[in-house]
Amino acid sequence: MSHKRICMSLLSLCLIATLTYQPIHAEDFAGQESHYIKLCSSSKLTSKQQKTCKQFNTYLNDKNKKLAKEAKDTKKDVQETKKSIDDIAQEISKIDTKIQSAKSELNYVQKNITALQKKVTNQNQQLQERLYTMQTTMNSNLFVTYIFGAESFTDFISRVVNFKEITSYEHDLVKQLNENLDEIKKQESTLKQLKNSLETDKTKQASLQKTFQAKLLEQNKTIASNSSQVSKNQESMEKIQANLAALQKAANESKVSNVTHATPNKKPSKPSTKPDTNQQKPDTTPQGTPSNDDLTSNEELGLKIANKALSRLGYMYVWAGGHSMSSITNPNWTQFDCSGLVNWAHYQAGVNIGVQYTGSLVGLGKSVSRNNLQAGDIILFSSNGTSGGVHHVGIYIGNNQMVHAPTTGSPISVANLSYNYWQKEWYTCRRLY
Repeated sequence: MSHKRICMSLLSLCLIATLTYQPIHAEDFAGQESHYIKLCSSSKLTSKQQKTCKQFNTYLNDKNKKLAKEAKDTKKDVQETKKSIDDIAQEISKIDTKIQSAKSELNYVQKNITALQKKVTNQNQQLQERLYTMQTTMNSNLFVTYIFGAESFTDFISRVVNFKEITSYEHDLVKQLNENLDEIKKQESTLKQLKNSLETDKTKQASLQKTFQAKLLEQNKTIASNSSQVSKNQESMEKIQANLAALQKAANESKVSNVTHATPNKKPSKPSTKPDTNQQKPDTTPQGTPSNDDLTSNEELGLKIANKALSRLGYMYVWAGGHSMSSITNPNWTQFDCSGLVNWAHYQAGVNIGVQYTGSLVGLGKSVSRNNLQAGDIILFSSNGTSGGVHHVGIYIGNNQMVHAPTTGSPISVANLSYNYWQKEWYTCRRLY
C-alpha cells in the first residue's frame, strides 16, 4: 500500500513539474516571428499569452537593436568599400595615364623598328648588289647559286659570312645587318612586355573594382533589408504594445476600489420569535448586508472563499503562482496567477480542490447559472465561446463583481462584471464547494 502511495506521489510531482511554466527564450521566437506577430495582435489573449507577447516584444526590441548595430557596422563597411573602389579607380586612372604616356614611347619604339627594318632592307639590297658585282668579277655561278640558295634571310646572312671570298666591306655590312636585326628583336620584345604589363595591371584593377562594386551592392542590399526589417519590427512592436495596453485598459477600467469583503445574496430578514425583553444591542452588521443567521452553511462557505481571495488584494500577479501544494497550503502565500488564486482561496476556506489550472476548472464542481451566482463561485472567460478558448478565471464576490489576478504587471483587484469586455468573454460559472 505504501508503495502505491509513493508511486501516486511521484506521478503527481511529475504532472506538476510538467505543467509548471517554462520560460520562453529568444531562440524559441527565432524563425517564428510571423506566428507570434499574428498571435500577439489578437484582442483575446490568455494571461500566459500576454506574458509570452511581452517577452516577444522584448525579443523584437533586442532584435531591432542588433539589426541597427549591424546596419551601422555595414554602413561603416560601405564607406570602407567605397574608399577602396575610389582608390582602385584612382589606380586605374594612373594606369590609364601611364598607358597614355607610354603611347609616345610605343610610337617611338615602333618608329625605330620601322626605320631599322627599312635600313635592313636597304642594306640587304646593297649586299645583294655587291654580290652580283662580285659574281661578274669572279665569273662564278657557284657563288651566286650558293648564296641565293638560302632558305631564309638568316640563312642568307650566314652563307655570306661563311663565304671566304667576301671583302671586308661586305663583312661590315653583314655585321650591321645582324646588329640591326638583333635591335629590332629587342625593341619588339620591349614593346610587347610594356603593352602586356600595362594591360595586365589594368585588367587586375578592373577585376578588383568589379569585386568591390559587387560587395558594395550586397552591403547596400543588407542595409536596405535591415532597415526594412527594423521598420516592420517597430510596426509590429507598436501594434502588440497597443493590443496589450488595450487588454490592460479593460482590466483597469473594470477595476473597483474600496472593496474589502464579499457581499452575500440579500434575503428577507426572518421575524424574531423571541420576546423583546432584553435591552436592544447595537447592530454591527453593515447596512444592506444579511447577518450570518440569514445564510446557509453553503453560502457561508462561499463567502469565506471570496473573503480569503479578497485578503490578497494588492499583491502583484505572478505567473504560475499558487500551483503547488506547498503554496496553496501556506496561509501567508502572496504570489498568484488567476487560477492559483482560486486554488489558494478554496484551500484556505477549507475546500481542497488540489492544483488546478484555468482549463481544468471548466469541468470541476457543478455548473451555476448567472442568476444563481453567489459569492465564492468562479467565473470562467473564453475567447471563442468554447472550453478550448478559456483563458481567465475570477471569484465572484457579489454585487456583480469578482476578485481576480488580472495579468503580469497588475495587482490582484476587484472588477466590475458589467464591463463590456467581461460580458463578451463570459463563458460559464462553477461552484466548487
